[in-house]
Amino acid sequence: MIEWDAIDTVLLDMDGTLLDLHFDNYFWMDHLPRLYAAKHRISEEESSAFLQATFHSGEGTLQWYCLDHWSEQLEMDIPALKQEIQHMIAVRPFAIEFLTQLHASDRDVVMVTNAQNGEHRYYRLVRSRCGIARPQRAQGGSGLLAQTAGTTSLRSGPNPVD
Repeated sequence: MIEWDAIDTVLLDMDGTLLDLHFDNYFWMDHLPRLYAAKHRISEEESSAFLQATFHSGEGTLQWYCLDHWSEQLEMDIPALKQEIQHMIAVRPFAIEFLTQLHASDRDVVMVTNAQNGEHRYYRLVRSRCGIARPQRAQGGSGLLAQTAGTTSLRSGPNPVD
């Protein structure tokens, strides 16, 4: 059992924790291989095999998490392609209720993510590029943004971003 009274800061990841992984899995395993196959006039099987080998070769590196890297490597606009199917993004069950309760508490809620952009009403999330960046104040001054090694963590202030 979690002793919530002893916790003053909650660190959260986005993909797989707050958001269902179906969107990412579908994008990288189905949508992108289909588009890559069409672009290069190869079969979807060849495309999938090539992409899986390419993805596996960079696994564990900072660049592996960077959409700009994959856009460059594959010569495809990965963020734009993800936008095409953004309707598939789904929040995990009870994530909103959990965030609402956290925000109503006195706890700091910190998002630690490699996501490159976005905003949410429970915390500020500022555009992040892959790589190492200097600590910054979030716009509006109520949150502290620290970017290191390609991750963005952000402490929520007393007022959510609306």
